[in-house]
Amino acid sequence: MQQNDPSKKSGHDLGGATAEPAKVNPMQSPAMRILMGVVGVIVMISGIMQMMSGFKEMNSGGMPSEKDRAAVVEKSLAAMTEFQDPSSAFTMSYPSNWKRTPKVEAPTILHLAVYEGTVNVIATAEDEPKDLTAVEYAKVTDEAISKAIPKDSLKRISEEDISLNGTPARKWTQVVSSVSGGEKVNVKQVMILTTKNGKGYCVTASALENWYSQFEPVFDKMASSIKIKD
Repeated sequence: MQQNDPSKKSGHDLGGATAEPAKVNPMQSPAMRILMGVVGVIVMISGIMQMMSGFKEMNSGGMPSEKDRAAVVEKSLAAMTEFQDPSSAFTMSYPSNWKRTPKVEAPTILHLAVYEGTVNVIATAEDEPKDLTAVEYAKVTDEAISKAIPKDSLKRISEEDISLNGTPARKWTQVVSSVSGGEKVNVKQVMILTTKNGKGYCVTASALENWYSQFEPVFDKMASSIKIKD
């Protein structure tokens, strides 16, 4: 009887070369797709929750007038402070007159607010596969959002490809409906998602829908300052 050579593995010896195990594509793993997208959901909901909490507090004490908000916007655009995340390559400028949470927990790297959080910005950074693109990152995040947020509560206004000083990114503008004290409240958000060098980044800006247009120039200025260093 012919003895098998233990040095050779049946089905893997192709002309003397041993076949390498097939690589697993994380985009094809349902569990991995959920994990990659869950941070975006957390950031989105966190922004809404803080805005709702701020809305309740501001509503009980009197909402600022349009003139008061315009003055805050003017100051916000006039003086900006640069933020550099020590644990990643992310940098962004933000208004010096906004409140920054001094200590945040990963994956959050920056948390900003004004008017008790009725207007807020949250940035996150998380480890991702190095070959994951911004489009793929946005896709898995969108899948996670669709599972967490009822369809009738979210209206996606626009989706576009943008560049963050040379880094490809996806930008969404959307309105999310919630309820505070029996009153329906619409939150308008812009979400920016990108990836670079094995990191996934998400920046979400939230405001009351009827305040958003006033603060949009501030959000735009912050977004245009985002850089992901090599």
